[in-house]
Amino acid sequence: MGISPSGNYSLPQLHWLGWTTKEELVQVNSAIDNSGSIDVTLRPMGTNADSTGGLLLGAVWEDPSTGRRLFISVPKPRTNNSNQIEGGTVFVHRSAKGVGCTGACMGALQMAWFSVKSNTEHDAFGIFIKPVSYTSRFIQEGGQRIEVFTSVTLRIRR
Repeated sequence: MGISPSGNYSLPQLHWLGWTTKEELVQVNSAIDNSGSIDVTLRPMGTNADSTGGLLLGAVWEDPSTGRRLFISVPKPRTNNSNQIEGGTVFVHRSAKGVGCTGACMGALQMAWFSVKSNTEHDAFGIFIKPVSYTSRFIQEGGQRIEVFTSVTLRIRR
């Protein structure tokens, strides 16, 4: 889970720990089945602070054949010193459903990792994810210009 506090937990781990709410996640299965794709706008997880803007923390797709879930998230709004994950990077983790979990099922396998600035579609275990847009701003810190991401919009299809 990492050497730092909650900043290194993956979205499935935060969810299992109860550090997210159902309203912060969107299950995309029915939207993909009905219309072929869905556009989802996510906020970076960062410190997992409550959102005041109504943006989602993550998207979840449940594989009907295995019961495993894919959690799609943006872990960091910006690069920081605790790890070198670039701000705006999209992560896709595959995990067990976690029903009756006593802690052993908290493992999550990273299936994809790509920049929101990528123009290509990425295959993550049968789900295809393409960055559509993002919002960011620049700050000055220690004499450097740092990009801070506030939202990422992804197109998800099967």
